[in-house]
Amino acid sequence: MKWLNPLADLTRRGIPCVIVTVVTVRGHAPRDPGSKMLVSREGLCGSIGGGNLEQTAIEQAKTLLKMAA
Repeated sequence: MKWLNPLADLTRRGIPCVIVTVVTVRGHAPRDPGSKMLVSREGLCGSIGGGNLEQTAIEQAKTLLKMAA
């Protein structure tokens, strides 16, 4: 859980963040359900497997962060 300590730090400092979670997997995937990554304005922590899925998740998380501003 590489994202847990950074989450605690961001929360303590009042910095908004998004936890991205793999809920289900169909076929072969580099990560299992339950895999998480943390996205904040300060950067990323962890990975949900890379590739297009991760890039799309990061973009959507950044959109949510902009909405929270």
